[in-house]
Amino acid sequence: MIEFDQGLVELAATGTTAALLLDAIKMICADGTTRIIDRAVEDVVNSRLTPDMAMTHVVELVTLRRIVLQQEQRIAQGKAARARMEHQNG
Repeated sequence: MIEFDQGLVELAATGTTAALLLDAIKMICADGTTRIIDRAVEDVVNSRLTPDMAMTHVVELVTLRRIVLQQEQRIAQGKAARARMEHQNG
């Protein structure tokens, strides 16, 4: 069994690490979104966009958005856990 430093456990439990990563994740996903859109535009301009390719582009975009939403949900869960802990500890 792996044991973690208590400070690290508290950061993870409160969502602090998730909050620190959110901006970086948003930047990476924004860059990925731009690249996907550029590829889709290139496919349209070159008349090679097929329905399957269009669906692939949409799935890629949705995947990137979902990554950000999941991180935001983790932050919300961490904040809720912290609030519960603080309430219990009075």
